[in-house]
Amino acid sequence: MNPLGIIKSGLAAGLLINLSQYALNTMVLQVPRETLAFWVAYGFGLGFLIAWCYAWLLKHGWESGLKTSVSTAITICFVAGGLNVMVMGYSPIGLYWTLADMIVAGILAGRLYGDPEALASGD
Repeated sequence: MNPLGIIKSGLAAGLLINLSQYALNTMVLQVPRETLAFWVAYGFGLGFLIAWCYAWLLKHGWESGLKTSVSTAITICFVAGGLNVMVMGYSPIGLYWTLADMIVAGILAGRLYGDPEALASGD
């Protein structure tokens, strides 16, 4: 696994998740801002989790690319979405929004992580 790739792609995915969730929570759902620090940490945590899971799947024989990125993001989204429903009682729009931003974050993380074997071989 490529630790620098995980950090780079996790930060980018976390930033994307945070920007999207900020728009959802403040403009659409109008969630109180008192919990903002928790949700920012949660967003970056999800970004790093997506990046790490993507790298782990590559290490265990999955191919680098869109299918792996989207599969990783959807899996993490169902875990995170379940937590969000239990904690906040998210509306359907919140769930669909979260699914969309997690898929985009997964694709971004996959693109930024790169293929460690291609990096090692100089391709």
